[in-house]
Amino acid sequence: MAKEKKISLKQLALSSGLNENAIYDWQKSTPKVDNLKKVADTLNVSVDYLLGDTDEKEKNIVTVTKKTTDAELDRLLDSTESYDGKELNDQDRKTMKDLIKAYVRNKPE
Repeated sequence: MAKEKKISLKQLALSSGLNENAIYDWQKSTPKVDNLKKVADTLNVSVDYLLGDTDEKEKNIVTVTKKTTDAELDRLLDSTESYDGKELNDQDRKTMKDLIKAYVRNKPE
């Protein structure tokens, strides 16, 4: 990705708020999640993309408004996992959907 963006790993690390050798050090040790997120944010990709878990470069950013339909919320929740990495069960999906709707409904414009 750095080559694609025509920047060095040192520049990428510094742009991400990391030590200049941080990315090189990842060859010897596992990076911290927050550091991966910083690099992903700098490159405008998801952490999953950096890890090779998806081929989709772009972050999946969804904007929910008062006009968002139940079907759109269902699609959003289809790609959401619970804290243990499992799919949301029906009760969790309903709870999340209700929370999102309440938040959007009560959010000042």
